[in-house]
Amino acid sequence: VRGLRIGVSYAPEFTVNQDAANPRRRIVQDDAIEAAAQYVRPLANDWSLGASVAIARGSADPQTERRDLSSWSTGLELRREELVIGAAYVDNGDSNDLAPADEREWNAGIAWRGERWGAALSWARNESIPVDFSLVGVGGFYSISEHIVLRADTVFIDEHPRDGARGTYHVVLFEIGVEL
Repeated sequence: VRGLRIGVSYAPEFTVNQDAANPRRRIVQDDAIEAAAQYVRPLANDWSLGASVAIARGSADPQTERRDLSSWSTGLELRREELVIGAAYVDNGDSNDLAPADEREWNAGIAWRGERWGAALSWARNESIPVDFSLVGVGGFYSISEHIVLRADTVFIDEHPRDGARGTYHVVLFEIGVEL
């Protein structure tokens, strides 16, 4: 409505590893609610600017010894035709963690998405008490035909645990998609 979008979701129960023998390996969040709003406004020269905010809340099942779900985020997006530039901040606090974590993330990206091809570059920095991550990703797609799409992505991960051990990793994904 006039550039404003609002979304709300509710899950009476969200579970992962519900049957794990060790309750601490289970994720069980009850009455999970997420709400988000985005406002998009046209600017000069065919540009548009979007701003968004979201919150998530839920109650952890006591048997898992995890913290309740409690996070919020905000972001900006600048768009002109095929070009999209965006950035966001996420504050997860110690949501769903076994120990206090104070987790935060900053991210930014730029993408070009045409009808037959597209490419994107992204950066993210995640900070928490046990480990910090920096990620850089590059990806793209090319439509060979109406039904066949090639996609490739690579992400470089630089991990800094607070115990001093450092690791770097690469993830590469190639896909041939058949769309009927």
